[in-house]
Amino acid sequence: VLSAPFPLLVELDPPTHADVAPVLEAAHALTEHGVTAITVADNPLASARLDAITLAGLIEQATGVPTIPHLTGRDRNRLALQSAIMAAHALGIRALLGLTGDPVRMCSEPNTSGVFDLTSVGLVKLIAEFNAGLPAESTGFTIGVGVNPNVRTLSGQIDKLARKIAAGAQFALTQPLFTLERLTALQEALAAAGIIIPVYIGILPLLSARNAAFLHNEVPGILIPEAIQERLARYTSPDDQRAAGIEIAMELVQQFAPHAQGFYFITPRNRIETVLPLLEAGRRARV
Repeated sequence: VLSAPFPLLVELDPPTHADVAPVLEAAHALTEHGVTAITVADNPLASARLDAITLAGLIEQATGVPTIPHLTGRDRNRLALQSAIMAAHALGIRALLGLTGDPVRMCSEPNTSGVFDLTSVGLVKLIAEFNAGLPAESTGFTIGVGVNPNVRTLSGQIDKLARKIAAGAQFALTQPLFTLERLTALQEALAAAGIIIPVYIGILPLLSARNAAFLHNEVPGILIPEAIQERLARYTSPDDQRAAGIEIAMELVQQFAPHAQGFYFITPRNRIETVLPLLEAGRRARV
């Protein structure tokens, strides 16, 4: 799934309705711009959306591009997770990203609770068991996980990543990074712990100053420096703020590329026009 020398992944969100045409159109555009694989979020921000595995299967069928659906332990018990893993295999999906999921407190639906039969480590172990043919025939998934460099001390994240690797994880995606200092600190911590799996760097183009403030203050795992928020706020026009957000993301791609093994571009609100330039920049930076 991630056999390219320098993978360029792009995340898409499933729709909040049953019309998949716009997402498939975005996936075709990503294909034309050389995306390595498309990741599909699993009810991001704890909001109800079309099933990620189903959408990932439709994207693969429509484009031929490998997909990596996210699979969270937040919404399903152990039986439902086993069913989802088997469904992904039946649809031809060959990679999964095992995550805890955004906190249920972010959900606007009343009477909604998290399940959490399995932690993210337990979820990785479950997928690896399928790969080993323990519950059924061998599946052969490439298993990805998340890692959050935007914490005060990295030791907890590094220890957790090491446990995920011991459970079967083969690559990791970071939360979006906005400074080279954070990337350097992460890579030094990974090296000190002897962690050698590929870790692909998350890049999130910001849409506006308001968008940046919301992400910084309300979304766990995202830390946007004050200088970047102030840079966006200098512009009064929404179009100018969006252009500045793309410009910042392009600068980060150029700064990070010499130190990165690949990129993970997160598409805000499926605004595909914000990540297409980043795909081009990612390719150019490694030529």
